[in-house]
Parts: sequence; structure tokens; C-alpha cells
Amino acid sequence: MIEELLREIDQEATTSRKMLERIPADKFGWKPHAKSMTIERLSNHIAELPGWIGVTLNTEQLDFAVNPYEPTSFDNTGDLLAFFERTLE
Repeated sequence: MIEELLREIDQEATTSRKMLERIPADKFGWKPHAKSMTIERLSNHIAELPGWIGVTLNTEQLDFAVNPYEPTSFDNTGDLLAFFERTLE
């Protein structure tokens, strides 16, 4: 099962990396709709996701009142991709 999970993570990482590297430097503030997240917020969330795997597997409950969540904030593609690669490791 671990091998299947690792293959799936690798496939998803390839897709996520392609999306993240294509964000134009001058469009991090773009929103498709007034009620939507900016591409900066959404891309930071995507870059954080691999880091949540360990938390999910090793935590019995997730309570943000006890362990506050501080979202990442990168506003350039280079730093965002570097962060994604670190969380993927």
C-alpha cells in the first residue's frame, strides 16, 4: 500500500509542479471571481499539501484552537516552487 501511495504522490507532484511553475510573476493577486481566493493563496495551499501527509498520519485530531494554523505566503514562483519541493521531501 505504501508503494501505491508513493506512486500517487509522485504523479500528483508532477501535476502540481506544472501548475505552480506556470503562474506569471505579475498575476499572484489575480482572482477568477470576487469571492475566490487569489492565485497566490491557492498556489500556497497547493504547495503546503504534501506537508499535511505526515500530520494526517500522525495526529489523532486536528484542533486549530490548540494548534493555530499559519498559512504560508510566497508571492513569487521561485520561492513557491522551492517550498513545494521541501514539503514534498
